[in-house]
Amino acid sequence: MKTISRYIMTLALLLTAVGGAWAQYEFSSDPYTSTTEFNSVSVTSSMTLTINKGVIVTVNSGLTIEDGVTLTLTGGGRLSVYGKTGAWGRDAYYEEGNRIVEATAGGDGNPAIILNGNAKIVLDNGEIYAEGGLGGIGGTDATAGINKPDGAAGNAFSRFPTIDGATLYYKSSNEWFKYTSGDKTLYREMKAVPATFEVTLNDPKTEASFEMPTYDVTVNYELVRDMSVQMTATMGDGTDGLRYRVKKSEQNPGKYEPADMDMMQVLTLVAVNDGIEQKALTLNQDYFCRIYKLDEQTLQPEGDGVKLFDFDFAPGLYALKAFAMDGSNYDGETALSNTFVLFEGYELEIAAGEYATYYKDEALYVEDEDAKLYTITTVGNETATATELTVAAANTPLLVKNNAAEAKTILLIPTTNATPDDVTPYEGFKGTLEATQIAASTATQNNYALNGKEFVWVMDAIDIAANRAWLEVPATTTNSRALTIVFDDVTGLTTANIAKAMNGDWYDLNGRKLQAAPTKKGVYILNGKKVVVK
Repeated sequence: MKTISRYIMTLALLLTAVGGAWAQYEFSSDPYTSTTEFNSVSVTSSMTLTINKGVIVTVNSGLTIEDGVTLTLTGGGRLSVYGKTGAWGRDAYYEEGNRIVEATAGGDGNPAIILNGNAKIVLDNGEIYAEGGLGGIGGTDATAGINKPDGAAGNAFSRFPTIDGATLYYKSSNEWFKYTSGDKTLYREMKAVPATFEVTLNDPKTEASFEMPTYDVTVNYELVRDMSVQMTATMGDGTDGLRYRVKKSEQNPGKYEPADMDMMQVLTLVAVNDGIEQKALTLNQDYFCRIYKLDEQTLQPEGDGVKLFDFDFAPGLYALKAFAMDGSNYDGETALSNTFVLFEGYELEIAAGEYATYYKDEALYVEDEDAKLYTITTVGNETATATELTVAAANTPLLVKNNAAEAKTILLIPTTNATPDDVTPYEGFKGTLEATQIAASTATQNNYALNGKEFVWVMDAIDIAANRAWLEVPATTTNSRALTIVFDDVTGLTTANIAKAMNGDWYDLNGRKLQAAPTKKGVYILNGKKVVVK
């Protein structure tokens, strides 16, 4: 019985609140010169509502215009109308015999403005703002016994009528978008402002025309260019598939940032050009941009896009659009720009403790502590000697090793800034940028493909993917069926600690004696051992 009493009391409170909302008010025919607020208003006879400029008249629980009635807004002020919030759903509760009454759904919010029959609103001067009512909260489930489910929340609702003499807009993602068809269920926030005159441009784009208003006044017209007509937005040089490298942000974990440029340099990559007037538009004066992530199969946007300064620079395929700035000499938006790609590097999936080959026409390095880069520098009877690289020069056939105890995706990072190691790969270590075949071994030449752990002899021609490498070795060097990977006996020294190295004579790899310890990065011979100067 305690539960029933609480329910009855709550219901009584709801009835009291609803009853108070039914009180109706009429607008005054006198001008409003200061802020005024109504609970709800029903206009039953035609009238002019005058709201002085800078003044707001608010209607909190809906504005109704009766059949055949015209409400005209003038004065330059603002009429703000808020729809009534939907009723809360009833909670589940117990009745005699332990019967449980289920929780009910909340009611939908009401439209802000309702025109009955042939009712009409005319906007002579000023602005109308409308926000539909929120949906009511659903009732909650039973608190004891067998629970019944919560009632669903009601829907937020807004319907904006056609308003004579107005241009309509709806709000989405904190921006206003033009909307002209009227009387549709849309976003909750809408507004009507005095109409601008629509200009029609002929197909050759040589003549513009518009219909003069029917008022006996002198009007000054300002030509506003439609951005959808011969205006293009581009990223970089406009080439589809243009690539920009990104890296994980140190300041914002989970986010990315441009790897090779700062934000101001990114801004200079964006350009919008007017093909009719043959001029470039100005960012943040004439236009702003939104960036869209694209589905890589359909090339269609996956969402509403984000402004450039809110962009997270996550790897993926993108395009952008330009939108006219408020108050500029432009209107509308461009088509999507060329596509561009943001990427961290090239991914290689490698099993635990194994190798993969790689070949690319870019200098590469790794930042993963479990990964090492090598190239084959010599081949013996049963071995292929691998020399470690810090930065691999472009077009260097590579061995990439995963030293982790589990399979891992290794990221190869391209660079244009770092100086590649001065290491010459074995001349028979070959690479390809496109899918190809490793030829069958012959009587004079043995070809070897990597199986993850060693190079194995190729009896018949086999296919190999793009960006991979293999070995071609004269039969006079080896006829082995497998080549074990061994490591060059190289000691690494930095230029900073060469002076601390043991005394001795330095030679280059061609056997020529140096006059002093080397200062240039590369591989040298000191006391009979190879040394990498980093």
